[in-house]
Amino acid sequence: TIMSLSETEQAKVTELTLLGLPEEAAVECAKAITAGPNPAGKPAQVYGRMNVKEGADVAALTAAVKEYGAKSAAAPGQLGCSYSIADGALVMFETFDSINAMHIHVGHCFPAFTKILPHCEMDTLLATCDPSQLEFWTTVCNSWEAKTAECYPAL
Repeated sequence: TIMSLSETEQAKVTELTLLGLPEEAAVECAKAITAGPNPAGKPAQVYGRMNVKEGADVAALTAAVKEYGAKSAAAPGQLGCSYSIADGALVMFETFDSINAMHIHVGHCFPAFTKILPHCEMDTLLATCDPSQLEFWTTVCNSWEAKTAECYPAL
């Protein structure tokens, strides 16, 4: 429960839930930020594509993506990330060393992500991951309302 969290964790949960993240997910983020990455097996690699909405403010979108990218790159457990806005799409590549790294990423990046949403809609999330973590990463891919969301076990 939220009462068992530290003051810092409670503040993070409040910040994230006020922006629209469900409380359960916000608690996971706060706990993971405290615990740090927990690598076990192969890293997860995620590809995302969001379609830029007609009439979107591309300058505001670009600023939001740069903020998101900086927060993502600084998140513990993030092994690499790259973003591009071109041909009507925002394309994202991210590599996480662990399940906790994904929760940490959301905790760091969700505020900036909410600034991307007015300009884009989720289209595709594809991932590969350690076979033992397939259920978790499949849930991640299906959590963001992408039209296509699939996760595959890495060889």
